[in-house]
Amino acid sequence: GWALLAEYFISVAFVASGWSAYMQGFLKSMGIYLPVALSGGFNPDTGQIFDALAAFAILLVTVLLSKGVKQVARIENGIVMLKLIVIIIFIAVGATAIHPDNYVPFIPAHKAGTHFGGLTGILAGASQIFIAYVGFDAIAANTAETINPQKTMPKGLLGTLFLGTGFFVLVSLVLVGMFKYSIYAGNAEPAAFALRKAGHYFTANLLSLVAIIGIFSALIGILLASSRLIYSFGRDGLLSPKLGKINTK
Repeated sequence: GWALLAEYFISVAFVASGWSAYMQGFLKSMGIYLPVALSGGFNPDTGQIFDALAAFAILLVTVLLSKGVKQVARIENGIVMLKLIVIIIFIAVGATAIHPDNYVPFIPAHKAGTHFGGLTGILAGASQIFIAYVGFDAIAANTAETINPQKTMPKGLLGTLFLGTGFFVLVSLVLVGMFKYSIYAGNAEPAAFALRKAGHYFTANLLSLVAIIGIFSALIGILLASSRLIYSFGRDGLLSPKLGKINTK
C-alpha cells in the first residue's frame, strides 16, 4: 500500500511536469515566457529552481476533488472525450507527413556499453514508460465508488488497457514516421513539436491546448486514487483516524 501510494505521488509529479511543458510551449507560441527559475524542477545547471505551473496544476486539481467526486466525474468524462478526438486528429494529420525512410532501421542496432538500440534499448524504454500505465491501476483504487464493480471494473480495466495501448502505438508510429526519432530527444511535447515542424501550426496549437486541459484528467484520476488509499490507511489505523472519515459530498 505504501509503495503504491509513493508510486501515485511520483506519477502526479511526472504528469504535472508534462502539463507544465505543454503549457509553456503554448505560452511561448504567444510570446509569453516564464522566468527560468520557475520553468522546471530543481536543476542548478540550467538555473531552474521550481516548476510553478506544475505546482499550480496539482493545487487546482486538489481543489476540484475537494468539491466532490460526482462533479469531478462529469468534468473528467468531457475531458476524456475531447482528448480522444484530438488524438485521432493528430494521427490523421500526422499520417499525411510520414516519411517511410524514418522507419529504417525499425530497431536501431545496439550500441555497446549503452542502453540504446536492440532488445536492450526496447527493454530500457519499456522500463521508463511503465508510468504511463499507472492510470489503469488507479481505476481499481476507486472500486468502492463503482456501481456493480464485479462486472464493470474488469470491463473498464481491460477496455481502457487495450484502447490506451492501441493509441500509444499509433501515436508513436506517427511521431517516428514524421521525423527521425533522434529529433525528439529531450522534448517534453513531441506531438505538438512534430506538428509545428511539419507546418501544421493550427493543429499543433489545438493539440497543445487540449493537452493542457486533458492532462488534468490524468491528474484527477491519480490524485483521486491517492486520496482513496489515504482514506483506507486512516480507516485501517495506519494513519490518523481523521483521514478515514468520508465527507458527505
